[in-house]
Amino acid sequence: MAHEKDFVTMKIYIIGGAGSGKTFISKKLSQKLDIPTYSLDDIYWKGDNDFREKEDKKILLEKFKKIISNKSWIIEGAYFKWIDDGLKLADYIVLIKLHRIWRTYWILKRYLGSKIIGGRRKETFYGFYKLVKWNWKYDKEYMPLLLEKVERSKKGLIIIKSKKEMEEYLQKTVL
Repeated sequence: MAHEKDFVTMKIYIIGGAGSGKTFISKKLSQKLDIPTYSLDDIYWKGDNDFREKEDKKILLEKFKKIISNKSWIIEGAYFKWIDDGLKLADYIVLIKLHRIWRTYWILKRYLGSKIIGGRRKETFYGFYKLVKWNWKYDKEYMPLLLEKVERSKKGLIIIKSKKEMEEYLQKTVL
């Protein structure tokens, strides 16, 4: 285990289903390590406040390559079809494997919060419904594909299975 002062450069890839806490942990690590964090939602979706229109694939890949060319980064996202280069360059891969019921709870909480107090993105009920539906398929259909990519990257994998483990991880250690 290393302490935060030991890091000069660091590349951390955080993966997990929707509502698993990827953004939460990436922001905490970013503050602790003084490393910029990038959400793949920000390059996958066109515009900066709407989840309706996907970015052109060529533009998306250009943005992704620009991010991974940086000296240090924390990338978080649930996407897996085009992330191989980022996984290969990562020093650490953090996999958040919360149960889908908890993830659905956090998705609902985020959706309701965006409706009550506003959020950085406009979320529609239809978008919320599609995300919950996708999330319920994530463990069975998408997680095996993601794990295959992680294994090919030959990187150390840190697995977090609960919010408690996440808090303990953030308090006690930094990779």
